[in-house]
Amino acid sequence: MGILEFSQNSGLNETASAFDDDDNPDDGPDFEEDTDSENAGDHEVDLNAAGFPEVIKHLEECPHEHFEDPGYYKTALSEEGEIARRVHAILQKYLNAKDPKDRSVFRPQLITSYWEFLRGVARKVPGKVPEPKKFLLRFNLLHPDFLKPEVKDYFAKMVVDNELNQPVYYLDEWFKGVGTGTIRASTCDETPVKKGNSQAKLLQLFEKASGKLEGYKTLIKGKDLEQYDLEQKLCTQINTIMRRLPMEGFGEISSFYSDSQKKLFPKSMKSSKPF
Repeated sequence: MGILEFSQNSGLNETASAFDDDDNPDDGPDFEEDTDSENAGDHEVDLNAAGFPEVIKHLEECPHEHFEDPGYYKTALSEEGEIARRVHAILQKYLNAKDPKDRSVFRPQLITSYWEFLRGVARKVPGKVPEPKKFLLRFNLLHPDFLKPEVKDYFAKMVVDNELNQPVYYLDEWFKGVGTGTIRASTCDETPVKKGNSQAKLLQLFEKASGKLEGYKTLIKGKDLEQYDLEQKLCTQINTIMRRLPMEGFGEISSFYSDSQKKLFPKSMKSSKPF
């Protein structure tokens, strides 16, 4: 079932009650849990890692039931105030419109309102949010019935938790990690310093430079270890090449290179035909 085929009986009309007790929404995040700063740094990236671990479990055997919850859409819109009402109203107009020209009018209105709505949801993610809001950011899924049944079943089998603890995040995980301090914000995520606060600006620049320095040091250390390993391998090969036994009958003359020794020579040197 695509969005253009979405039925009015799928829960949109009943969702107006979702806003009855939502006249004074709390725009700030709900930090009831998961705000302990002791875990900050748990998601530091290991620059020495040669790659990602093998992904064995791609999907769960059984789908979760969050997408079957009849209150999913209501929960996704709840506590978001006037912008949620606007998204709900424009979405109804868009789905009920029969004339393509009317849809072309409602579509940009819906896009603009929807992005503003998502911004409000994102601000709450560092705190405790219900699953529909998490999946709203993760999969851009406002209502499960916007998806065809087989597609909805596929999304419901996706692995929810970052079991491999790798620095690859869904959008909701990124917002939560940056908001709680467990993930270091990138340059584009840093809060701009107000003009006139030179001390804070210098401190921010210093912290940014220190972070870059530590990153470069870790990277160079990893490359230095790689170089050391190559040097040790080269020394082993040279020692193997130099171990030539005396030629039979001529003790003062070394014998020819063995086949295994010849294989250790670079291709550029094999044309010189060593002994």
